[in-house]
Amino acid sequence: MRGRLPLWVLIIGLFGKSSAQQFEFFETKVRPVLARNCYSCHGPDKQFSGLRVDSREALLRGGKRGPALTPGNAGQSLLLRAVRHQEIPMPLGGQLQPTDIAALAEWIERGALWPNAPSPSPAHSRYQKLLRDHWAFQPVKATKPPRSGHLVDAWLPANPPASAPTLLRRLSFVLTGLPPTPEDLARNESFEQSVDRLLASPHYGEQWARRWMDLMRFAETRGYEWNYEIAGAWRYRDYLIRAFNADLPYSQLIREHLAGDLLESPRIDHRAGINESVIGTAFFRLGEAGHDDCIQFREIALDVIDNQIDTLTKGFLALTVACARCHDHKLDPIPTQDYYGLYGILNSSRPVLRSLASPAANQKLLDQLLNLRGRIRSELARLWTREVPLLSARLASRHFTPTKEMADLETLWSSLESEGAAGWQRYLTEARRRQDDARNNYEPFDTGWLADGSGIEKTGPGEFVLTPTGAAVVEAILPAGVYSGVISPKLQGALRSPLLPKNRKFISVRAYGGSLAARRTVIDNCAIGEQNKLLEGRWPSWTKSETYSQQQRLPVFLELVTRWANPRYPDRPGVLKPDQEKLLSAQESYFGWAGAVTHDVEESPREPLSHILDLDGQTLTTPEGRAAAFSQAIAAAVRRWADAQSSDEDARWLDWALRQGLLENRAEASPLLPSLLNEYRDTQSQLGSAPMVEGLADAATGRDYPVLIAGSPTSFGEIAPRRLLAGILAGPVITGPGSGRRELAEQIASPQNPLTPRVIVNRIWQAVFGQGLVRSVDNFGALGDKPEHPELLDALAARFIADGWSIKKMMRLLLTSAKFREAAWPLRRLSAEELRDAILAAAGELKPSLYGESISPHRTAPEAYRKLLAGPLDGAGRRSIYTKVTRMEGPAFLETFDFPLPLAGRGRRDVTNVPAQALTLLNDPFVIEIARRWGAKLAADSATPDQRIDSMFRRALSRPASPAEKQRFRGLAAELATLHKASILTSEAVWKDVAHAVFNLKEFLYVP
Repeated sequence: MRGRLPLWVLIIGLFGKSSAQQFEFFETKVRPVLARNCYSCHGPDKQFSGLRVDSREALLRGGKRGPALTPGNAGQSLLLRAVRHQEIPMPLGGQLQPTDIAALAEWIERGALWPNAPSPSPAHSRYQKLLRDHWAFQPVKATKPPRSGHLVDAWLPANPPASAPTLLRRLSFVLTGLPPTPEDLARNESFEQSVDRLLASPHYGEQWARRWMDLMRFAETRGYEWNYEIAGAWRYRDYLIRAFNADLPYSQLIREHLAGDLLESPRIDHRAGINESVIGTAFFRLGEAGHDDCIQFREIALDVIDNQIDTLTKGFLALTVACARCHDHKLDPIPTQDYYGLYGILNSSRPVLRSLASPAANQKLLDQLLNLRGRIRSELARLWTREVPLLSARLASRHFTPTKEMADLETLWSSLESEGAAGWQRYLTEARRRQDDARNNYEPFDTGWLADGSGIEKTGPGEFVLTPTGAAVVEAILPAGVYSGVISPKLQGALRSPLLPKNRKFISVRAYGGSLAARRTVIDNCAIGEQNKLLEGRWPSWTKSETYSQQQRLPVFLELVTRWANPRYPDRPGVLKPDQEKLLSAQESYFGWAGAVTHDVEESPREPLSHILDLDGQTLTTPEGRAAAFSQAIAAAVRRWADAQSSDEDARWLDWALRQGLLENRAEASPLLPSLLNEYRDTQSQLGSAPMVEGLADAATGRDYPVLIAGSPTSFGEIAPRRLLAGILAGPVITGPGSGRRELAEQIASPQNPLTPRVIVNRIWQAVFGQGLVRSVDNFGALGDKPEHPELLDALAARFIADGWSIKKMMRLLLTSAKFREAAWPLRRLSAEELRDAILAAAGELKPSLYGESISPHRTAPEAYRKLLAGPLDGAGRRSIYTKVTRMEGPAFLETFDFPLPLAGRGRRDVTNVPAQALTLLNDPFVIEIARRWGAKLAADSATPDQRIDSMFRRALSRPASPAEKQRFRGLAAELATLHKASILTSEAVWKDVAHAVFNLKEFLYVP
């Protein structure tokens, strides 16, 4: 009698290699939709209309209306017709999101697979058996090789070697993604010397970075309707190139990716003046991200972190942890508690834009500017002190236009002119009322704010801002606070609050700003929220926003950011006014913060009137008395400012006196000020703008998150402590301050972690040999493939750790094996990028320069409002890694050749063979244009046809042409000359067609 096979084994039998992907699709895209929207009415507790939807059998059986599911036919399935509102509109709360409907339709069309494994708990016997028996969860154990010699060859005996040109072409594409040059082919070096030379090539880092970018689902826009830019994404790409070229230990790469902003000793590139380590956390921010109301659409924030967990755990651990979002994992020992343990770590981290400037960046210029500011201040103090005796006379002849704000001194002056003693009494009464109001209705919220960026400065009262242009010297004198742009508005930065308290309805901040600086309310870490308000003015004033106190479980914080620290910019069309749009390219941007309060009353605080309380009310009712009293207040403020003893009240008096022309503010009023001001402005112009990149930051004590029952954003279960995979890796509970990312990084980078070294060694093996020892490179769980040679995998993993987590050393070990050099090698088609780069390289059109902003792909119908911009046809000759990756519409040529959609991490690309690829090589404008350029070069050459053909073979196929090949291509050239009615030697059209034919050779498309 045959035993019954588990359902997942039957699924594998029926659907082959795609079963793991289909299982994951169901668990991440289908089951959560049904659980969130349908189980409450058609689940285990209730079955309205006799319908239950929590199993495949129940859906097939259906309810009073008949079967709800027709596998393979979405259009005939009642379930899909209901969610499309074609018959009975379901669910009752409103129509599903289009993406959810599309996922259900795709699932049904695929056959509606539904793994029926029981939902186990951590103590479930199957979990325990997996933890005990599954190969990937056991410690790495280095078994003695069965034979002596090279570690790989000891387990895998090799066949006879390939020819030297074949090996060099194979080696060059594996290590650099480029064909060897004719000069490389002519080198007199051993194979080992070729390995070392190519490992040292700067293009090695480009090739490894591109592999890693697949794994991190690299893109430079967020997707959805407006496709917002991911600021500085290209800097992450360049960071990877530098890291792989420098052979950064993989354990350090892990630490920088998970917690590069939290490392005690970050890597600093002193030449470039940037903090390298902080760039690593940008990988968290490369996924899709919505930009709608994160309270109304709670799934936005949940989906972002789900994608981060999926990328993190697949990339570093090869586990499908995201399948545990709605329920305990069906196949691997990952309970939902483990998922929300990771969720708590990431939810305790803030999405931010980080300045990469190292502490020493611009330091010499900043020291010069600080010295000049001190000299300018001294000269201003001398000048103003000299003018103090003139103040009373200047005031006696003035008449001021009142404003609406009582705190403005011109309004006080006008009130005293018109009302006399009654006006003064009214002001005194109002001053006391405001003091009482501040004490009774407003709670200070000034502590715990965190500043980021080289342009941020905490100052005492009386700090001054210099004018950027013109004859005036001082633009503003400020109260105590935190300011950007005091030294220079070119220095970017951000100021972020602690989490807003839930016991108050509102928060008001006293702030100002300009050049697209903004105040943002970030709800539940939604980076592209709609709560974005531009700051204005040159003196702090109160602005109010909600604390969202009714959302007790959602973290909310405020941030004040300069233009380049704001992830919304460039914003979607119509948000910014035309004059504001012009500021998007400006380097200058600034803001100031002078305090914050929380409150329940509807109004923000009023500006205090404390600066008038020292005035003598008895003298203010006459013009002479007013002039004397005001001049005495200004004079006292000047004295204290000269002695660096200013108060906030002094700052208000001085700023007002400058704006009213009562104190001299022209540079030419002093013999020293013109040269000092010009030198300051010239030095300031030399400051480099701080590079910015998106990443994460810790700003508060970490928060454990509750399990969301069935993945529903509003159904909260028990609290899940922050930790890493309690069952598999026995990650301890994280209780220390901060999010826990630092502890998480150490747990993943630990040599005792059985998954991390195996996973990366397997990826390196795939990079060298085309497929991993474990073919399912992203899944080492129960549904993944078993390693073909487990002892070899463990031996390599142990060697990798012993060699200091060096990827280059492991690459060299594998490449120098006889197994790599054997002739019996499965053909591997060039990747999309390798193919495009090889076309450019063969024609001599490839520019080898590294780094820099991405080049938009060529588009025939660009859509600027969706960030789908058009670049040059040849991509400016840059390597394909520098082609901009947009989510809405990627590079068309590359996508034809299986460039992956950047929706989820991919450790192994699909490889298809479809007619569109052949048609692209025949008709694509890029291929034709590069063939034309190569043909023009050949036609201008004095070489014979045979010499040209041989040169073409060396450049395109990395070998000389055989006599038979020369004869065949010579015949092709002659036939083309007849067709074009042109000379075989000088016709560009002839040699363009020959070049086009070479691009279509199978040998050109494949690595032997």
